Amino acid sequence: MVYDPSLRTWFFTGLMTTPRQGHTATLLPDGRVLVAGGCAGMACSTAEVYNPLTAMWRPASGMRVPRVGHSATLLGDGRVLVAGGNYGCDPEFGVCFTTPAAEIYNPQTGQWTRTGAMIVPRELHTATRLADGRVMVAGGLDASNAIRYASCELFTP
Repeated sequence: MVYDPSLRTWFFTGLMTTPRQGHTATLLPDGRVLVAGGCAGMACSTAEVYNPLTAMWRPASGMRVPRVGHSATLLGDGRVLVAGGNYGCDPEFGVCFTTPAAEIYNPQTGQWTRTGAMIVPRELHTATRLADGRVMVAGGLDASNAIRYASCELFTP
């Protein structure tokens, strides 16, 4: 659904290629929207891009690490930093795994590249681009959801 604030109305648009929950949605500088990870609440590496001019979703290249509960931050140069998240669970033992991995999506090429990992593997954290272009990642949980982090770290593009 797309909301038109001038008309105060929601409009139906095309369907995503994958049902999602726990994903991120990032508005790109050209008006398209990058949606990544969180396939029906499970970690996945798929991504797709919505084009408001065509009202269509198109698959994008997949992330290198499957994720759910991660963050996505638009960088000053138009690329998107995706960091952390849960990358899977072992149902037999009831254990989940959180990643410190980070990668960058380039909307010009449609490709993902690895970048420096976070110090602490975390999920359900915040990530905010600062005025100087760095990204501050703060808070979040560990894989067991038992530890709530009261720390932050900085990413420099």
